[in-house]
Amino acid sequence: MADNNDYLQGHITTDDKDYAMITMNNYIIGDTANFRYLEEEDRYEYEHGKTYYSPVSLNIDLILSDEQLKNGWDTDYLGMYESMEEYQSAQGYKVNLIQDNSDDEKLNEGVVSEKIAVFVSDGIRYTLKGRVSVDTMK
Repeated sequence: MADNNDYLQGHITTDDKDYAMITMNNYIIGDTANFRYLEEEDRYEYEHGKTYYSPVSLNIDLILSDEQLKNGWDTDYLGMYESMEEYQSAQGYKVNLIQDNSDDEKLNEGVVSEKIAVFVSDGIRYTLKGRVSVDTMK
């Protein structure tokens, strides 16, 4: 679903010792359309589709050292997010699905809430984030 994507914006943040974080914005664009690059903000604006209210982005977090592994790597979604469900993906991964609850007024206007799917494979944490339905995120 991420093939042939001219709007993918990827970058890596690392200290070259303990951790690396790979960010892939616009990883899956679905039926979003009319992308326009905003140079001053280094991002794309777009029109939402019927299935994808936004593109889905991917973050990949890697622990590179025993020291970082000992310290752990927590991410808090307190306040603005609520847990939706935990399920097993078709590939066998335990996935935690959470949802943005800070846009209650917008949700009543037909705006799709942001969904976040988090899973770990081979010690690497993957986070998918986008404004799509639960079924589309799964």
